[in-house]
Amino acid sequence: MNSAEVPSGGGQRKLFDAGLAGICVPKEYDGQGLTYAHQLALNEELTGYEHATFIQVPTMTPCMAVLLDFASEEIKKRHIPRILRGEPAAIAGTCLWMAQNGDWVK
Repeated sequence: MNSAEVPSGGGQRKLFDAGLAGICVPKEYDGQGLTYAHQLALNEELTGYEHATFIQVPTMTPCMAVLLDFASEEIKKRHIPRILRGEPAAIAGTCLWMAQNGDWVK
């Protein structure tokens, strides 16, 4: 994959701006604070459309799940909103940082 093929995060930012990012993420981290059933409904509506799954599935989703379950409040508030907004450096940087540092754990 060359640099022209790497996603910019713009699709994720559009979802965020439309209130469709972080459906199950608590509001205190800039998510929507809704249920898994709401996420399933959104997934169904997005079927057949191009959207930010290229970023979400391999990077954002696993990193955010770990942060939500194990990170301190300070770390959650610093990283999760940036990931939801689709900031490419935040997504890649957070995942790499988590792999290299153990001090983010509660």
